[in-house]
Amino acid sequence: MQHKKSETGQSMDSSAMPETFSERAELNDIIQRLKKDGFDPGATADERLRHLWRLYLRCEGSLLSVTKDLEMLRSQQDAEMKEVESYVEHIRNLSEERETLTAEYERDNEQLRIDLQQLRLEREAQMKEVEEMLDQEGLADIAHSSPSEQIAYLLVERATLLEKLENAEGKLDSQSYTGSVREVHLQEELDQIRQTLEEELRQQRESMQRTKETMNKTYDDELSSERRLRERLERDLDEAARRLSMAHEEIRRLTDELDILRKAHQNDPEVLKAQQEADRLREEVKKLKDADLLELEKAKDHNQRLDKENLALRNRVRSLDSQRKMLQETVEQLRNDQQAESCETDILLSQAISGLQSPHQMAPSDCHVQNNALELKLPEEIHARCQQDIIDKNCRIEEANRKLQKLQFEHEELVERNEELESILGETQNKIKDEKEHFESEVEGMQRKISDLEAEISRLRKKLQEPNGSSDLCKHCVKQENVRNETRGTYCPPEELICAAAGPQLKAPLPKQPDEERRRVQQNLTTESSTVVQDLKRELQKLEEERSAMRAVLSETQAQLAELQKRLSKDAEEKRHLATELHITKQQLECRKEGSLLESGLDCEESGSSSQLLALRLEMGCLQSTLEEERLLASQHQLALQAQISEAQSRSKSQDSLLQQRGEEVKQLRHDLNRVQTLFTSAERELRYEREKSLDLKKHIALLEQEKTRMTAELKKLQTRLVEQEQANVSLNADLERRHQKVMELELTAVRRSESNQTQQSLQEELISERKRLAVTEKKVQELQQQLKGVQHQLRLAETRTLELERMEAESRTAADSLASYRSRLQDEQLQRKLLEQKIEELQLQVQTLREKENTLTYTNSELSHKLQQQGARLSILEDEHSLTTDEHQQSRKANQKLYEQLVCCQQESEKLQEELQQVMQQLDSHIRKYNEKQTRHKSKLRRAKQVFLKEVAERDVKIKELEDKMDVAASLSEKEQEWIQRLNEENEKLLHEKRELLRQLSEEEELGQTSVRNVCTVQRRVNFLEEENRQLYDRTLQLSSQVGALERALRSIQSFCGTEELKKALTGEGIIVNGGLLQAPSLSFPTGSLNVLDILEVIRKVKAMELPECQQTPFSSPRSQPSDIGYLNVTPAGACARTPEPTESLSTGNEGV
Repeated sequence: MQHKKSETGQSMDSSAMPETFSERAELNDIIQRLKKDGFDPGATADERLRHLWRLYLRCEGSLLSVTKDLEMLRSQQDAEMKEVESYVEHIRNLSEERETLTAEYERDNEQLRIDLQQLRLEREAQMKEVEEMLDQEGLADIAHSSPSEQIAYLLVERATLLEKLENAEGKLDSQSYTGSVREVHLQEELDQIRQTLEEELRQQRESMQRTKETMNKTYDDELSSERRLRERLERDLDEAARRLSMAHEEIRRLTDELDILRKAHQNDPEVLKAQQEADRLREEVKKLKDADLLELEKAKDHNQRLDKENLALRNRVRSLDSQRKMLQETVEQLRNDQQAESCETDILLSQAISGLQSPHQMAPSDCHVQNNALELKLPEEIHARCQQDIIDKNCRIEEANRKLQKLQFEHEELVERNEELESILGETQNKIKDEKEHFESEVEGMQRKISDLEAEISRLRKKLQEPNGSSDLCKHCVKQENVRNETRGTYCPPEELICAAAGPQLKAPLPKQPDEERRRVQQNLTTESSTVVQDLKRELQKLEEERSAMRAVLSETQAQLAELQKRLSKDAEEKRHLATELHITKQQLECRKEGSLLESGLDCEESGSSSQLLALRLEMGCLQSTLEEERLLASQHQLALQAQISEAQSRSKSQDSLLQQRGEEVKQLRHDLNRVQTLFTSAERELRYEREKSLDLKKHIALLEQEKTRMTAELKKLQTRLVEQEQANVSLNADLERRHQKVMELELTAVRRSESNQTQQSLQEELISERKRLAVTEKKVQELQQQLKGVQHQLRLAETRTLELERMEAESRTAADSLASYRSRLQDEQLQRKLLEQKIEELQLQVQTLREKENTLTYTNSELSHKLQQQGARLSILEDEHSLTTDEHQQSRKANQKLYEQLVCCQQESEKLQEELQQVMQQLDSHIRKYNEKQTRHKSKLRRAKQVFLKEVAERDVKIKELEDKMDVAASLSEKEQEWIQRLNEENEKLLHEKRELLRQLSEEEELGQTSVRNVCTVQRRVNFLEEENRQLYDRTLQLSSQVGALERALRSIQSFCGTEELKKALTGEGIIVNGGLLQAPSLSFPTGSLNVLDILEVIRKVKAMELPECQQTPFSSPRSQPSDIGYLNVTPAGACARTPEPTESLSTGNEGV
């Protein structure tokens, strides 16, 4: 025991040696620090503690002031960020408003395109109708000329026909009266045309003025809004510069305080360790921030690309607006041309019909047939042309509707995709901002935890200086750390550095603390640090996953932008194709006008010779000259308007360029703001707190839900739009079907009219011819030859009629099934034609037989009277049908009037748009001037701000260099202190190793002593046990000797008295135990009989053989020593005795003794 105590004392002395060495080093450091501070090293411990306490309070006060300043800076920065976000939202709202305006302009453009296409189709249909009519009449030379020239040519022809009729009639008195009436009518028509042209010019001027006024108003509003935005930006820049100056001043003040604190705590190893840990954490945070900043820069570049693409789309929208303006101009020109052509065609038709009707009434019987033939030809040809034109118009309308639907659908898709891209951009920007805020909050939380840990370390140092409560303090610290980790839950800072820093501090002031408690504390700290590191790794993985998701979203947006660009290129190609088609059509129209002018000139040179015709032609030439002058004036006015429009377009282009410059300036301002923000963030990177991840997830989920609701609302809107478009298409199809039905009905009525006209004309001709024949037969036979000539002429007319009927039959065969009901009527007409042919043959026979027979004339007269009655009945039926057709014609006129009113409304709307364009152009001019003035002012302000910014940056760089120099000095000092600390740690480790070896040797020696004591005790127990066994064996040998004597006596008695069988019974019954330790009957009374000795011996031998294994199993089979009293007995030797078994009683007693 004394040896053990000496060994323990030596181990304690060896462990106390390094502790005393470290204490002495620390005391020397304290004395040096006190000397530096001007404190007396020979002062008492209480005075030293008071001095340390004062230093600690000063440091704590400075830290509190710094934290308060940082909180103030954070609050200011939050307010600034809110202001910037509000400004960005305002800019987004302005961009949305501009997009809505562009969408409205595009819709107006589409409507104007539709009107233009309709007007083109109508004009082409009318031109085709006129050309076909002229081709059918044999006037192909005039077909490609202008409508005015065609009217002039027809008027000339009409005049020639009237002259011929007048010559045939024989210079009647009514000629002068009719000529004067016609001149008056022509003058009235020309006055009407002049008035219409003047009204159209006046309306065009008014529309252009209105458009200019509206454009000026809109551009004034836009410029005012831009002025306000520019003023806000200037204010924001001024505030940003002011805040930068304030931030720089605060940074300077904080750096000065930090320098003071560093100078005060340069020699404190604990403070240096804490600073190193904080620096390490800050470096890690900076690395993470740099990675996030790189990603933010990438996202910003992507946003800039998207902005550029949006600018390109806006430029395309502006080009579409310019195209829309050009289309409006073309629409107006086509409308004017169409109105002029429609007026001219109406005048032409009215004059032609009046001219055809007047000679029919005034001509004699010789020319009446020709007029009737013309009247028959005109309506039939007009109706055929109308049918073909209607079919062509329907086909063109369907094609135009299809093209319009395609264009509308593509335009809507483009608008929707632009909206989706802008929403995606806004979402990405919001996500980037949220991630940035989250990261800054994490950095702030790390800093907060660092400060908490530093406070805990200082508190532990104070408590560890007390020698009694060291173990309780360690347990308490571990519990507090576990509770903190549980309360924080989500994220904890890595505490391995803190454990590494606190390790030597905990070892130094605890010389009497046992090793087991230290190990427990270290294990707890390592486990906590490992859990914290795992949590950090998980959070880093989550951040990387979110970044990958953001990259995927950005790639999807890029793909969508590429698709949009492709579609826009397709739209541009289609627009170019349409523009080329318009140019080709304009060239064709100009060529036709030139050809018509040439033909009209030739016709005028070849026209009539009479004086009245010359006078009329002179008057017509004067009127045409006046019309041409008016047209020239109108064309000049149009050229002036086009020049104004071109100037407006150039101004709009210049304004677009200015707007682009403004957009670039706005980008520069944004870049400057981003720089300012980066400066703020660089000044406040180390001062932000962590925000919990649950809030970020909730925000993200809320944003996703908002996006979902927005997408559902957009889908519902699209569905409603599709339903409305389908309904509109159904209504348009129904209107087209109604119009088709009306056209078919008009065609039927036209066919009926043509048939009735044909029958009436045929009957009239037959009546006139028959009357002439009767008069000629009564007067002279010589006039029969003239009648034959008239009959031949009638036969020719009949042949022409038959040809026309055959042509009508071919048309009726190609017509629809709706004309099947009229086939019966055509068959009746064919029968009538056959009857007429038969009549013609009969008349020829009558002409031949008139010379021979006059009695046949009476028979023919009776037959003609009967036919006249039948034809009168047919005439009544045809008049009823004609009344029905007139009613239907009136209904069609009413429908045409309604359509004309709609066209007038469209024209008024186009005029309003032109007026608005003029106003906008005026406003553009004023806004451009104001914008240039503002731009100059803004540039001057920007220059001033840049100068201020450069000065501040230079000052900041100088301060950064000074701080870096100080940091280098502090780093060199810290490296020296770390080397000294490493040496002390190595010496402590060596002493601890020696202590452990000595403790191991002590434990080995103690174990050897214990084993020797145990061996001595076991030997003593064995000796006692063997003595007891020897006693038992001695007792047994005595028993065996007595048993052997009894057995010998029993054998002797057995030989003399008993037999073998009786011996067996006696042995089993009495229970003789041979060599078993005892005999129950020592004196056996055997029955009489003979007994064989050999049998008895064999039984004894078998019993012994059965008992031998039991004897071998006993543990005390070979006794070491036997008593000396057994030597005189006649017993087996020691080896044989060892083989003999023991009785059960001796075994039990031996075991109990052991």
